[in-house]
Amino acid sequence: MLHQHPPRLGPERGTAHLGGLIFSGAGMAIVPKIPYAKPASSIQDQLLKLTSRGLAIPDPTLAEHFLKFVGYYRLIGYGLGFYDRATKCYVAGKSFQDLVDHYTLDRELRVLIMDEIERVEIAVRSCIVNYLSLTYGPHWHLNQGVFVTTFDFAKFSRTVATEVGRSREPFIYHYNRK
Repeated sequence: MLHQHPPRLGPERGTAHLGGLIFSGAGMAIVPKIPYAKPASSIQDQLLKLTSRGLAIPDPTLAEHFLKFVGYYRLIGYGLGFYDRATKCYVAGKSFQDLVDHYTLDRELRVLIMDEIERVEIAVRSCIVNYLSLTYGPHWHLNQGVFVTTFDFAKFSRTVATEVGRSREPFIYHYNRK
């Protein structure tokens, strides 16, 4: 996962650097932030590196599958808790399956949390829209007087129009047919 907290601001206003990626209003560009001399390593090389660091790999086929479809650097992050940086070895008794188990738990937990966050987001959004609609009318979002004077109403209106135009939500389709 490429991320850096907080993003470094770029030389031009409106750009942010995240690792080797630069994001700006014009798009994204991959720019190496430092010369990188390490060669790419094959799945077999990655397995050898893990075993040389003391990680047991009882099922090489499973390990190859996860390295190919999840990735070496994503998986080794899940083993940092049982990796000794001083010796550059994994704690005795740890195996590739421990990495997979931690990765799987994280993935499943993320799915559960995102499901609940979505429910809260929809509930909060619905409460806000219901309140504003009952207080200011069903088209409150078109009334600049509803917003504080420092709010960029023009930008908001453009964003709403763009989002409605690209939406494939059934309720938007139904509303526009009226």
